[in-house]
Amino acid sequence: PLAIIGELPKLPKGAVIAMHPDGAGDVPFLAQRSVYVQAGDLFPYHQLFFKQSFERVERQMSAFCGDNYDDVVSFAVRTGVSFALVRHDVCGPKDGGWASAFSVLGGSSKGHPPAVLLAPVDHVIARVDGYTLIKLLPNAK
Repeated sequence: PLAIIGELPKLPKGAVIAMHPDGAGDVPFLAQRSVYVQAGDLFPYHQLFFKQSFERVERQMSAFCGDNYDDVVSFAVRTGVSFALVRHDVCGPKDGGWASAFSVLGGSSKGHPPAVLLAPVDHVIARVDGYTLIKLLPNAK
């Protein structure tokens, strides 16, 4: 949604944002910031590129949908992702099937929020219309 995307240009120019692949394609155009992976990356035109993109989504969803926020931080450190823009249903039944497609329902299937939404309060940059923008690392640039 445009309201939360309006927060993204305020992030550092070098920011890499992890978010649900379905909406990620708009971010580079609207906010001039990089995304970790977007749905368009998953078209299997080139097998190697598709494999790498699929693995990115799998890593992201596994960390986000688990039950341990430390796994989210480890994901950020390993991948260079500095921020997350999270739809509150990211791991739930209305997420468009991404979590179930990657078999990573994790925390949300156990009755508690997905790990990515367990960020410390001082890491939450904004909450708007069912989305949360989170700084994943304290020194994110």
